[in-house]
Amino acid sequence: MYVLRLLGGASLATDMARVTGPPVQRHRIALLALLATAPSASVSRDKLVALLWPEAGDQQARHSLNVAVHALRKALGVEAIRSVGANLQLDLDVVPCDVAAFLAAVNAGDMLAAVNTYTGPFLDGFHVEACEEFEHWQDSERARLAGQYRQALETLAVQAEAANDSRTAAEWWRQLGAVDPGDARIAARMMIALEKSGNRAGALAVAAAHTALLNEEYRAEPTPGLISLAERIRRNPVGLPFDGAELSPQTPLAAPPLPARELTAPEPTTQALGARTNRRPRRLLVGMAVAVTVVVGTAAYSIWKASSHEAARPPSASPITIAVLPFQNLSEDLQYQYLSDGITEELLNALARIPALHVAARTSSFMFRDRGVDVRHVGERLGVAALVEGSVRVAGNRLRITAQLIDTHTGYHLWSDEFDRTTSDLLATQEEIAHSVASALHVQLARRINDSLVLAGTASQEAHELYFRGRYEWNKRTEAGVLAARNAFERAAAIDPRYARAYAGLSDAWQLLPLYGHLPTSEGLANAKTAALRAIALDSTLAEAHTSLGVMLLEYDHDRAGAEREYRRAIELNPGYVTAHHWYALFLIAGGRVAEATHEAETARRVDPLSRIVNAAVGTVRLFARDYDAAIAEFRAIVNLEPEWATGLELLGRAHAAKGNHATAIPMIEQAVNLSRRRPSHVALLAYVYAQSGDTTKARGLLDELLHASDGSYAPPVDLAAVYVALHDPGEALRVLERGVQDRDEEMMYLKVDPRYDSLRRDARFGRILGDLDLR
Repeated sequence: MYVLRLLGGASLATDMARVTGPPVQRHRIALLALLATAPSASVSRDKLVALLWPEAGDQQARHSLNVAVHALRKALGVEAIRSVGANLQLDLDVVPCDVAAFLAAVNAGDMLAAVNTYTGPFLDGFHVEACEEFEHWQDSERARLAGQYRQALETLAVQAEAANDSRTAAEWWRQLGAVDPGDARIAARMMIALEKSGNRAGALAVAAAHTALLNEEYRAEPTPGLISLAERIRRNPVGLPFDGAELSPQTPLAAPPLPARELTAPEPTTQALGARTNRRPRRLLVGMAVAVTVVVGTAAYSIWKASSHEAARPPSASPITIAVLPFQNLSEDLQYQYLSDGITEELLNALARIPALHVAARTSSFMFRDRGVDVRHVGERLGVAALVEGSVRVAGNRLRITAQLIDTHTGYHLWSDEFDRTTSDLLATQEEIAHSVASALHVQLARRINDSLVLAGTASQEAHELYFRGRYEWNKRTEAGVLAARNAFERAAAIDPRYARAYAGLSDAWQLLPLYGHLPTSEGLANAKTAALRAIALDSTLAEAHTSLGVMLLEYDHDRAGAEREYRRAIELNPGYVTAHHWYALFLIAGGRVAEATHEAETARRVDPLSRIVNAAVGTVRLFARDYDAAIAEFRAIVNLEPEWATGLELLGRAHAAKGNHATAIPMIEQAVNLSRRRPSHVALLAYVYAQSGDTTKARGLLDELLHASDGSYAPPVDLAAVYVALHDPGEALRVLERGVQDRDEEMMYLKVDPRYDSLRRDARFGRILGDLDLR
């Protein structure tokens, strides 16, 4: 059976899939919409051709109508559209329609069913070229149905009030307020319901949000009645019943709400979603996950308004907190994990670009890949009020994505939706998905989201998926993963040479490869810089590319001023991009700017509280600030959670060594060496600590291993030089450091604050090296 959906968009679908091709051409969907909503159950052919083919001659218009009817009967069955004399009639038993179901529920008095059926404005985002009369009819029908939806919501709210169910009443008033955000009467009744349910803070937050909305959107002040109501709620003693007195739910406000015409901004660009001047869809270059962004943002805003337990204040004063859990891969083929992770990351990054949102970063969110975890627990660990979770299923060329929004305080589902598409048509259907999802909820934040949230993309589906695969591999942070990521990003860039994000990913891959000891740093950074510059040339708004370029300017060009400029630009473009804060913190501590470094590191941790890399950066700031006890505490917390992470053990051992606890440090670093399969930097640190502890025999044995490695592994000069310092050979240490400058050893950036080199600080050659690194 086919189902015609006209609320929240326009589509024709079966139980298995969405219909594509000739039956859903715009004129044919418009024809079905006219027939499905006809009060008399049929429409004359004359009216249909006048509305849908106004510029064609009579004969051509009737031919076009006959062709459309034939195509629809062929797809839906000959009984779907019947000829009744000179009229046409859609059989709603053959092709059920959501509008008909909505109207039936309203007429039967089942307002709950009506509200659940109404998924958005009538034919939202739908447009037929050169059909002005059809557009007039569409606007009129949209307004009629929206009015019935509003009445259904108000009926449910009043019924809940009558049943003394204030919490439910508040929720219905909230939904009605999302449709008519400027209506002071609705805001007041929501406030009263919230106060009666015990949520005084939520009631005052509604008043603050309503006031901010009127000021920002309409340059208007709230009514005296609303101000008076807020004051009464604020003064009412906690725990005493609140009856609203002269402002009870059944009593109108002291001042009437502004007329609708006064609540409508005069310019077309600020009119409400679905208004006629905005009917033509915008060409959004946005992934399916970014389409969900609008709903996530709007629902999170509603959660904040209705459920906040903090003092009332305007929305801008308190960020909305939200996390995106990794979407589950429900495909039979496990290889599609990269696609579900990619969609998750796309959504997360898009949300992070909204200033009003505080979004938990990827690493912390992905700690909860196991869906058996209680959402309340996740909310507490991440400090968020709402969660987004979903799934991705690929079967053949079909792709099904589901997403849902959950309130972490109550565990209630606030919104959910499902999208069925073909994998080959993913990018082409993004606009439709974005409009469908945006219409699922209607609150002010949705209207304030604009195209600046959407990152530049590609028209190539293959390049897009390769980018997803590259990020999936890169996030593993293993040598094999980074190599696979480099390959995927290179293939994506080859397919679409103007795909900026592919080059940003390629820069990140080249930048990490030297850490695994099989590639000189200078080679990796040179390639990374070339890729970052290419990404910025293609899209100067890409925060990831500016962050990568900052590293290159610092480590490859030794241009600290240029690096800082790039880090600041990245944070300006995307304040929620945790890597920019993380790397900027390390840049600052390398320059001895302890207070600023601490601030940036803690900012990164607030965004990504469970990331071991970010927490390690906080500890590194403490280490180079010479606060060894604090550094040890940070690194110990990481090791307690991940006892087999070699880098965590190495850092903890290094902090103990800096404090002089060599006996404690050595077994930790030995374990790190074994876990990392003798990574050269770890072996060098172990040699340094052995030398510091007086065991020069073991130190020289490890140094010899590094200098004559049979596998061609690359020992970072800065770590080799530290061994010579501990062996009291400053001349050789300085020679190796000079080579480190030439080799672009990335760890050289910490030379100014690294306690291992304190004995060299009076040497003029050491001063010249700092000068070469722009660290004077």
